[in-house]
Amino acid sequence: MKTKINLETTVLDFPEMVRNLEEMCTVPDSTGKLIRVMDFCTVLVGWDRITDERWKADIISTLDLETRPGPIFTAPEGWRMAHVLKALGAFQSVGEAKRNGWDKPLEEGMRDHVVRVRKIRGNVCTFRPPEGILQPGSWEACEID
Repeated sequence: MKTKINLETTVLDFPEMVRNLEEMCTVPDSTGKLIRVMDFCTVLVGWDRITDERWKADIISTLDLETRPGPIFTAPEGWRMAHVLKALGAFQSVGEAKRNGWDKPLEEGMRDHVVRVRKIRGNVCTFRPPEGILQPGSWEACEID
């Protein structure tokens, strides 16, 4: 299983991290136009809140986490996009990221965010588990007979 890195406690050397990345991805920009950018990383927000391992396995498979070329990070439940970008090195502080328009909540499900970190444009994919899968017995409720 691919190792997940705790983004809250990791100090990143971003230039070194992207130097080894070669994978490009096609994602929509803010206007909806499809663009090709570097695939920076995937950030799993609130991953530790998922208690049923079957949901974790299903999400890993659905998001193709085992084969994604970029690193997989975990982040605390309360983080917003400003916290993620500060941790990745795009901004010196969370406040600076917020002043630059990144005071956005990380929505449920998988989302792509086109960002510029140290003059390199790329995609940060975020995933926040929907509330429905965090409930006890939710896996059984979704099973089809």
